[in-house]
Amino acid sequence: MDLKTLLDLIANQGFPIALSILLIFRIDRFMQEIVIAQKEGYRTKGTLRNEGRVGEN
Repeated sequence: MDLKTLLDLIANQGFPIALSILLIFRIDRFMQEIVIAQKEGYRTKGTLRNEGRVGEN
């Protein structure tokens, strides 16, 4: 197997795999940020609801 064939094989097989792995990590990070934002929003809403109820008693 000569060098050109080896490099073509790496470029044709390795690049799509590397790109797929990169995409998986980016999607995972994006989903984690969504979950964190939802948790922070829930905490803020819960705090506001609790503060509003204090004066009602």
